[in-house]
Amino acid sequence: MQSEYKTYHYIISVIVSFIGFLFAIGYGWTAYGTVINRGGMNYSGYNYYNTSKEFWLLYLITIALASLVTPIILLKMFIKKSPSKHIVIVWISFLIIFLIEKICLILFYVGKG
Repeated sequence: MQSEYKTYHYIISVIVSFIGFLFAIGYGWTAYGTVINRGGMNYSGYNYYNTSKEFWLLYLITIALASLVTPIILLKMFIKKSPSKHIVIVWISFLIIFLIEKICLILFYVGKG
């Protein structure tokens, strides 16, 4: 049984997609800057969190890809006219991935002083 989307489903999906694209661009650009050794806090955050450059890149790329996949899945669901409850499942799974990544990064943080 297919459900018809309400207006608020479209609004939520547009907002989630916009946030996903912003995250993908931001984290992707930071990953690119880290690879080419740009200066600044965003590009050398691995020094702040006391991690290796490879782990920092893995963190950035994972978040960027999860942020990019979320709007693509939402678009695919709207094309196939999937039930609306899946919108929430996609958004919650993105948040879980994001929070797990942040918790892992915080665990590596060693304060100075």
